Amino acid sequence: MKFLCRLGEHHDLARLGGKAGHLARLLRAGLPVPPGFVVESGAFAALGPELSGPARPEVGAQRRAELLAAALPGGLLDELAAAFGALRAPLIVRSSALGEDSGSASFAGQLDSIFPVASL
Repeated sequence: MKFLCRLGEHHDLARLGGKAGHLARLLRAGLPVPPGFVVESGAFAALGPELSGPARPEVGAQRRAELLAAALPGGLLDELAAAFGALRAPLIVRSSALGEDSGSASFAGQLDSIFPVASL
C-alpha cells in the first residue's frame, strides 16, 4: 500500500487534509510552492481503529503517547526515506490533522512545525 504522495499530485482533502490540499491547488494554478510530500490519511488509518479512531479530550495525552510508540505501517519508512532523499535537506515538517480548522473544530496551537529536519 502506498502512503505518500508528492505535493500537488492530487488535492483530495479527505486523503491529504486542508493544508496540503490547498497547496496542491496553488501548485496547479502555477503559483510558487516549495516541493514536498504528504503522508496521506491512509497511513493513520493503517494503525488500526484503536489508534486512528476519535479520541476524547480527556485521553488526548494518552493517545499521543500511544501514537508515538506505535510501529509505522509496513512500507511507510521506506517511502519516507525515498521521498526525503529526493528533496534537498533541510526540510520543514508540519504535523496536521484532517479537518483541523473547520466549522466544528479547531486545532490551534496543538500541531507542530519542525525545522530544520536534516535526516530521518
